[in-house]
Amino acid sequence: KDTKLDPFSPKAALKILRSHGWEDKNQDGVLEKDGRNLEFTVLFGEANPLSILTMFQADAALAGIRINLKQIDWTVINQRLKKGEFDALYTDWGPGPVEFDPKTFWHSTSSYEKGGLNFMGYKNEVVDRLMERMLLTTDFEKR
Repeated sequence: KDTKLDPFSPKAALKILRSHGWEDKNQDGVLEKDGRNLEFTVLFGEANPLSILTMFQADAALAGIRINLKQIDWTVINQRLKKGEFDALYTDWGPGPVEFDPKTFWHSTSSYEKGGLNFMGYKNEVVDRLMERMLLTTDFEKR
């Protein structure tokens, strides 16, 4: 029998977290370190993703992580995004049938304040250059 852990399983995550000093000292199922619980809140706007998020929440619990789910109106979400007041956000964004342009979401110049959707504040010069080259490359395979 193969006893190797799937590196993406909750058990593997728990093992990694424990190796970095996270413990469930009070036996409540949530790991702690330096007096803080390993937990965060995921904001979402409509009820559609609730089944996906509850599965995500259940898997995280197996790794000792508490995920709180909070459904709020998108106007409130937008206000929180502008202020950077959120732990995590679930959106239904995706590339759709048209070819995806990642620059809007991930480029350093596409910050939320400038009208882009990079509300995470992701910045990476190498990734920026690759996205810029991709947008100028007409050959699909090269892109």
